[in-house]
Amino acid sequence: MFDAPLWVDPPVEVVQAPARPPPPPPPVTLQLLAVVRVPATESDPARLQAAIYDPESDRLRFVSDGERVGRFTITAVHDRGAQLTDGARDVELLLTEGSS
Repeated sequence: MFDAPLWVDPPVEVVQAPARPPPPPPPVTLQLLAVVRVPATESDPARLQAAIYDPESDRLRFVSDGERVGRFTITAVHDRGAQLTDGARDVELLLTEGSS
């Protein structure tokens, strides 16, 4: 006779698991304590600085636009707070009511 299978199962469709979403970014632990106006000098104009506490390094930093605190770069300091970026997201730290 001849050698032929009587029944062949259809091929099993391989279903790929959906790709996992990227993990959420770590929480922002920086704390804005104050916004300070630095008076003008002969070499520097008046500017605002943010007093930011970094609990990871246990340091209080007074920073202006363009400076870094941890993984964040300060993009703007204004009367009510500071804007930061880590390249992937933008964060705004605001002073709360009753703090001055």
